[in-house]
Amino acid sequence: MREKVDHIYNALFKFEKGKKNKLYPIHKKLQFKNSATYKNYTDVSDWIIEHISLAKTATILDAGCGVGYVLLKLCKAYGCNGIGISLSPHEIQAAQTNAIQQQLQNTCNFRVQNFDDLESETFDLIIAIESIKHAQNVEDTLLVFQQHLKPNGQLIVVEDFLNPAYKQHALTNAFSDAWNVPNVYTEYEFEQYAKQAQLTVVKSIALSNLIIKKNTFVTRLKLWIVQVCRQFVKNRNKQTQLNIYMGALIMDYFYANNIFKYQLKVYRTK
Repeated sequence: MREKVDHIYNALFKFEKGKKNKLYPIHKKLQFKNSATYKNYTDVSDWIIEHISLAKTATILDAGCGVGYVLLKLCKAYGCNGIGISLSPHEIQAAQTNAIQQQLQNTCNFRVQNFDDLESETFDLIIAIESIKHAQNVEDTLLVFQQHLKPNGQLIVVEDFLNPAYKQHALTNAFSDAWNVPNVYTEYEFEQYAKQAQLTVVKSIALSNLIIKKNTFVTRLKLWIVQVCRQFVKNRNKQTQLNIYMGALIMDYFYANNIFKYQLKVYRTK
């Protein structure tokens, strides 16, 4: 049974809220200290701030904004306005609170919305950090983004891309169901869809080497235990929690074995 996206991120929010009482990113924590090039970064948003120029009149869309960490950081850095969207009401409520705490409630607006159903706004920059994987049809989603970018607008996608040899693998299918990823894309497939949407890639940054690699044997053992537990758990909330954990373990296994690669891609409208 495939998890619903809002259930996944509501559950993740409850888990993270128990750990932290502050603004935090919901995407991967990278080991920038291991990189000579990016050693002063704390988050992938620092790369955006350093390499993407935006005027104070610009507007940003964060498609899959979590609790607002990246959008609030970017709007504060650029002095511009932004809109953040998520399917999780819990995340959006927290993002609105965080905007007030950061004194950015007048420049950052957050709402529960699917990024395939954007309104009439157009944007100078759209970011989708580990969110476009949930698109029911990535071709349609990329076209929607392209149509909502201003002339010479930019789209930044940060995502996990699959080794083509694992397209039909059992673990890939299990990951799809656990995290509601309708189709786990290879980098080549994604680039073809971007071209169809009239988006031109202008930069591609490899980030896989900044991910902590977990022990393969321990990860597979944990994965087996979770798969066994899922057969006996009847409570729906606990099933969701186990599915999220299983998806995370599969991701750990894929990165440990170079099955996934983590890429930052910058596109422009043609």
